[in-house]
Amino acid sequence: MRKNSPWRKCFVGTNTTIETACGIQKRIFFNNGATPLILKKVSQTANQLFPCFTYLNEHNCNSEFITEQYNAVREKAAEFVHADTKKDVVLFTRTATEGLNLVAYLYQQLVPDGIIFSTCLEHMANYLSFQQRMNTKLIPLMPNGEIDLSQYAYMLETYKGQVKLVTVTGASNLTGYVPPYYEMARMAHEYGAHIMVDAVQTVQHMPFSMLSYEDPCHIDFTAFTAHKCYTGLAGAAIIGPKEFFDAKVYPLTFGAGVNAFANMSQVILADTPDRYECGYPDITGITCFGTAMDFLMDCGMDGIEEYEYELRQYLLEGLLDINGVIVYGPISGKRAIPYVAFGMEGINYKELAQKLGYQYGIAVSAGVAGADIYTQWLLGLTDEQTYQLYQKGETYGTVRVSLGMFNSKIEVDRLLYALYEIGKNECCRH
Repeated sequence: MRKNSPWRKCFVGTNTTIETACGIQKRIFFNNGATPLILKKVSQTANQLFPCFTYLNEHNCNSEFITEQYNAVREKAAEFVHADTKKDVVLFTRTATEGLNLVAYLYQQLVPDGIIFSTCLEHMANYLSFQQRMNTKLIPLMPNGEIDLSQYAYMLETYKGQVKLVTVTGASNLTGYVPPYYEMARMAHEYGAHIMVDAVQTVQHMPFSMLSYEDPCHIDFTAFTAHKCYTGLAGAAIIGPKEFFDAKVYPLTFGAGVNAFANMSQVILADTPDRYECGYPDITGITCFGTAMDFLMDCGMDGIEEYEYELRQYLLEGLLDINGVIVYGPISGKRAIPYVAFGMEGINYKELAQKLGYQYGIAVSAGVAGADIYTQWLLGLTDEQTYQLYQKGETYGTVRVSLGMFNSKIEVDRLLYALYEIGKNECCRH
């Protein structure tokens, strides 16, 4: 495979140096699952925007230009995930977490006694948003860490007529596993339920399509975010059926813009999407989001997926060759985003991450990465055990390497060498 990424020069920060215990080294950034590096084109867009920066819908040419740029991102977001521009609506929120909470809040208003299905894989944004509002059931995993479709089918039959929404991640932010969300969509629709795919960790790594409404595997709702698409900025897109958001429901937040009319005796809410977008619009974040989506589409999502999959396989093979390294979650699979969760025998996960960061200049994630239940499952911990750890002020977790399209085989080699050295020194110490 190629030693370097064909897109590496398109990013800011790929040649950044960092101080380590061994002197100044070139930093290696392997924490893209949290937030990745920033595209140069995004920086250019911001720099072009700032000199004429103003508010939306003012009566002047600068505002007209900025308003057009901002509004064009809705169509771009729909194009990016192949949404139906006639039947779907694109809402802008500050974060995907806010958007998921919005969908959960609307379901709570529309079907308060309904049941929601989630999975043991989820980031807490796609679990707690629903679990704290509605009766939420978790779809279990098989021993290999994949979603148990037979149990899912059993649950659909058991709660037939009661389940209203199935919400599932498009890819695990911990292990990179990609659930069979199209098959899950088909099965949900057979039982009259809708499906939400949290695509925050998906759209920047591989092609993603909501499919047409006529397709039995159609995705009803999705969410993805700007900073995960290499902007470094806030802003997210929530996409779903316009008729759902047009229902007689209240928005999650109130403020200027949500009302079409207001006086001292009554308030009439605005139409979608204004009803859900109160307050100051994130002009810079959303406009740069559009630039990032253009860049990804121009690069070709198929090519990005192929490159990152090869890089992940190279990483996995190297990790499995190092004595003492434990890789968590599904290893095989035709599709995966380039994330891997692992640990090392005899070394606490935090200590391992600290050694990688402070000695070798390699930025990784250490902990549960927001996927508390999945981490618990991967480590084989019971609810009682995790609660006891919490009461003692102790934590649990894994080290996560999350690659991006700018990362390279050369950088993976440095990580593997660092882990080999850490493992060797640990053996000598004992």
